[in-house]
Amino acid sequence: MGSIYPFRIHRKYSLAEIIGPAGNRDNLIFSTLLPLLPVLPLSYFPRISVLGHFDMRFVDGRMYLRPRPVGAPEKASSPPPKIIFKLLFLLHPELRYRKKRAAEVFATKLWRQDRARWGNELAPQLRRTIVELQQVDLATLDDTALRVQVEATRQVCFEGMRLHFLLGPAGAIPVGDWLRHTCEWTGVTPTEAMTVLKGKARGGVAPLALLDQLADAVRSVEASLEILHDGSLDAHSRLERLRASDPEVARALDTYLTEYGSRLVTGYDLCDQALRELPHVLLSSIAAQIDKRTPPQDNAVIEEAAVQLRNRVPADARAEYDTLLEEACFAYGLQDENVGMTMLWTGGLMRRALLAAGERLASRGVVKRPEHLLDATPAEVAALLGGPGTAPTGDELARRNSPLSLVNQKRHLQPSCSRQPVRERC
Repeated sequence: MGSIYPFRIHRKYSLAEIIGPAGNRDNLIFSTLLPLLPVLPLSYFPRISVLGHFDMRFVDGRMYLRPRPVGAPEKASSPPPKIIFKLLFLLHPELRYRKKRAAEVFATKLWRQDRARWGNELAPQLRRTIVELQQVDLATLDDTALRVQVEATRQVCFEGMRLHFLLGPAGAIPVGDWLRHTCEWTGVTPTEAMTVLKGKARGGVAPLALLDQLADAVRSVEASLEILHDGSLDAHSRLERLRASDPEVARALDTYLTEYGSRLVTGYDLCDQALRELPHVLLSSIAAQIDKRTPPQDNAVIEEAAVQLRNRVPADARAEYDTLLEEACFAYGLQDENVGMTMLWTGGLMRRALLAAGERLASRGVVKRPEHLLDATPAEVAALLGGPGTAPTGDELARRNSPLSLVNQKRHLQPSCSRQPVRERC
């Protein structure tokens, strides 16, 4: 209860390693994420868990979060005895309410309403907004219009993050409920039980549909195939020649890039790269799909594992098991289904807007490199583009950017921004 852990966006790097020293706490990604922290515990499935809020502290330039349960004292170092928990749920008004609310959530299967709302309302609405932003040619905007575009993109990025975290419990609670009961009934490990859900998260393989169409188009044109496998050309040139090789190939390529080209593919932060910036990754994906290097999923093996697992459930619990499994299958994969749009697409567009502004400012000598703008605050970006406020110097932004560059070097990635403008790479 009283432990503190560092908040992480990436598995290996703390947020501060990505955004720079504590003196630069207000950069764009940080200022987008920070307002979410106080409201996330209470915004979704309103107040059904024991989590009250997050405490936040900065230590040596790193941000740390501590989850604080309702009623937990400031100096708590370990969970209280079970009897204290029981008394709290009997006597504490807020915990009594949350216990009642949690029962209502399970009784009404509230996650079904939220998944339906995502698919029928929230996803189409967010998608329309994203596509509108993506269609804007940033190079044609003057500084004022670009400043407005950057801020509009940041707001969409915030909304995407908010939706992603709000939808989290809808995909996790039913799966966790089924998993807990299954392990108790059968004695299997969580890893063994989760085998039954393999293939149920269709959102994770959705990109393959358009990639298949692109691969089919390339496969049907001999000249396109030759270009795809021509190792004498750099990736960018090969991609441009591939587009010019056949109208159907061009159409399939542009359709795929319209949907996935602006999405981040190396991580979740602004220092990560979008697919358009990595033409060699796209070409390898097309080639792999043509060669079908990924073996097809053996559904018979999965179905047999499901039958064997169910047979281990006590007979008098199998009806309940079936109901829980149905809910788990319904909810499983919601994160994969939404993260591409809520986090990766919005984040990619945020990066695109900042680098477009950075390229403009670098050409004027205002900043040293386009990617240095990734470590500016929203107010500073606005000031650099002619808005009110004090703009940082190019040297200051370069100083802030150095930890971010080290992170990219650790990941063995290409430089986060080449001299060639992002909009022209694919």
